[in-house]
Amino acid sequence: MGYPSGFKAQANRIAVGIRRQLGLSSVDPLNPYAVAERLGIGVVSVASFEDRCPGEVAAVLGGDGGDFSALYCSSGDGVRFIVLNERHISARQNSSLCHEISHAVLGHPSEVFACWGGHRETQPAYERQADFLAGCMLVPNEAADYIVWSGLDLEQVRDTYGVSSKMLEWRLNVSGARKKYDRARSRFGQ
Repeated sequence: MGYPSGFKAQANRIAVGIRRQLGLSSVDPLNPYAVAERLGIGVVSVASFEDRCPGEVAAVLGGDGGDFSALYCSSGDGVRFIVLNERHISARQNSSLCHEISHAVLGHPSEVFACWGGHRETQPAYERQADFLAGCMLVPNEAADYIVWSGLDLEQVRDTYGVSSKMLEWRLNVSGARKKYDRARSRFGQ
């Protein structure tokens, strides 16, 4: 399944625009919490619901933190927030937070929050769009180009940008940064 026409370019423009609103360049690392704050979206931990929904929180978190990453919600009275699994490593939290912020930015419906107790229905097209925009938010095309062309150490880049190796590799490839670099090198005989 593809994206709507022009979506990928639009997602990168949105990501760069968010950076500008925060006073960042397109190659600066992004703090997802600052984005949520700028958009008026609260971020709360799953554990903060333990007193209201102890069984559900225990089930969601499980022994190792569970599969649950995050959820974009509204309280029913217009208050928007993201429930984030604080047990995941910071790179996953950053990715999850940007994914949920992406739902808000793209105008996808939030879930009305109640103590969750079962299966969530998701729209695959919305999830793909949020995944793609989240990647652009964390490593926009311009940053991917900069990383590849500068020959930066990818382990340091991963830590600087707060992303996983998998996310970084995906963005360097899907942005076309590596392909453009390889073409230029072969073109100029290097």
